[in-house]
Amino acid sequence: MADPPECGKDAVRKGRGADLPGDREVADPPDVDSEQEVLEERHRLPAPAAVGLGQPASGVHYRRRHGAARRRRRWSTCSPRIARRSAPSGCSGTIADLLDEIAEEAPVSANRTQSILHKTFKWAMQPGRKYVPSNPLAGLERRGGKEKKRDRVLSDDEIRTLWWGLERPDAPVERSVMLATRFILATMVRPYQSAGAETAEFSNLGTANALYEMPPGRVKKDRAVIVPLSDLASSIVIEATTPERGRIGHNNPPEPIEDQVVLFPSKYDATGKTPIARSSISQALNGKKNGKKNGDKTEDRIGLREFLGLKHFTAHDLRRTAATLARRAGAPREDVKAMLDHVNGDVTEVYDKYDMLKEKRQVVTILAQELRQIIGDGPT
Repeated sequence: MADPPECGKDAVRKGRGADLPGDREVADPPDVDSEQEVLEERHRLPAPAAVGLGQPASGVHYRRRHGAARRRRRWSTCSPRIARRSAPSGCSGTIADLLDEIAEEAPVSANRTQSILHKTFKWAMQPGRKYVPSNPLAGLERRGGKEKKRDRVLSDDEIRTLWWGLERPDAPVERSVMLATRFILATMVRPYQSAGAETAEFSNLGTANALYEMPPGRVKKDRAVIVPLSDLASSIVIEATTPERGRIGHNNPPEPIEDQVVLFPSKYDATGKTPIARSSISQALNGKKNGKKNGDKTEDRIGLREFLGLKHFTAHDLRRTAATLARRAGAPREDVKAMLDHVNGDVTEVYDKYDMLKEKRQVVTILAQELRQIIGDGPT
């Protein structure tokens, strides 16, 4: 293998933003393969040469069949910074510096990125590959530090303020992001499961049997999960696929979209085939530096929390809030657990394949009733 290049932080900065070689996509960090798969690949691939993190070996692409959106986003964010670095066994300090930069603003994201990189290097070290001689992240403490368990739950007044504040004509949020935020609160799905939903995954809308069928690539452990929809959640889906704004007074009225593919389309793609990013929901809540254009200048964009005068909360806290509301209204804990898709991970799970659809539907019905009591018929 080639000798490791200069590994200082300044050297890495030189490569930031550089185009990756060729027109290949940035590789996804795959799971560690089984021994049989490694042996088969050993006979199939030519002898490996030294490659950089942003440059997978020729002809090798690691796109999982159903994709792994969260892992892909973190990987694509980090890999350009260390692209073209071959055999980075001596670059542990450099990688730690980069993770520290992420941790300054997002400690949890730093830990998640570190985990993905660790897994990637471990994969690259397997027999038959040896793209790197060692794992520079082995033994490295989590750069984001110990994570604190979140327990933030919005109060009834905060829920009402948020729900109707999202509709204000001067609210700093796009229509798709507004509806995706509401959808989290009405269904308990994870933020990325809301943002990435596609119209073909919904059925029986407007009926008591409305469903959101999430594919394996959008669920932890690559499992298909069925989410029953209440009348409230169903109405959000119908509104998201209706071109007319109705009475919604919003900043960016959508143009009619033919053959809309995703439920919450990005404003940057008029075809309706690109969903909003998971980060779009967080940015709407947090605001964004230099996120608003004013002529030739850019200004900071205020976040929804500040705009509505709400204390700090995240998009994921809406999921916790929804679960708490359902429990408070009498939904059994095991049924709420099923709705949250919290798996046990024990041996029994291998044999018990009951989807608890009936019980989960009762949970979303209870949640919808509770939400309607809280939000009322309109802003007060």
